[in-house]
Amino acid sequence: MYSTRTRPMNTQEKEQVQQELKVRNRGFFVQLALSLVALVFVPLLVGSLTEGISTTFFHRDGWLMVLPGAGVTLVIMLITQFRYFGYAYKQLQPYRQMVERGMVEEIHCTASEVVEIENETEEAQPCPMCWFFQVESNRMLILYCDLLPEDAQAHFPCTDFTLIRLEGDDDFLQVIPNGQPLTPQQRQDFTEDEYVPEDGELLPGTLARLDEILRARKLPETEAV
Repeated sequence: MYSTRTRPMNTQEKEQVQQELKVRNRGFFVQLALSLVALVFVPLLVGSLTEGISTTFFHRDGWLMVLPGAGVTLVIMLITQFRYFGYAYKQLQPYRQMVERGMVEEIHCTASEVVEIENETEEAQPCPMCWFFQVESNRMLILYCDLLPEDAQAHFPCTDFTLIRLEGDDDFLQVIPNGQPLTPQQRQDFTEDEYVPEDGELLPGTLARLDEILRARKLPETEAV
């Protein structure tokens, strides 16, 4: 079963999203401050290097090259930073609007079986890469282990769980395991000719045909190239 409903945030969820919004705002302004510092020192550094090269290799008064070198660098950095922070601000605005609306999407899932994708990275990981849950007769839900809250990881995979996220957002605020442990089927990591789904994505089909489905969904991307 895969069912969804939209409801107002409770007190705990409001505190959680307000904290996340503070973190995102803080990150934005820290990056902005560092960029302003770079706008001062990088052009000066480039100007100094230009002066040194001009004096050493061309035996000319290098100071004549300081202002052009620093000026060109400053203009390039201003254009680049303006475009980057304009994009970053636009990315932050939708989250602020979702928080202001105060609505969450609650997804309730029951799974009959699950396939576990092994994590084959060199670094030791506390959990597998992801799980494919058969939540309906012809639909599979994908959850990535390392994106789950740490207190929920130990209880996955299970037969019954609830996912909560801001309405319109992709990231889950809470993942609540409710059911019994579910023994997963093991599968190796994705291959180059297979589609890699997003966290929380729903795929049509059954786990019995998982390999075929992943290759079929990757095929259009390969042909487009």
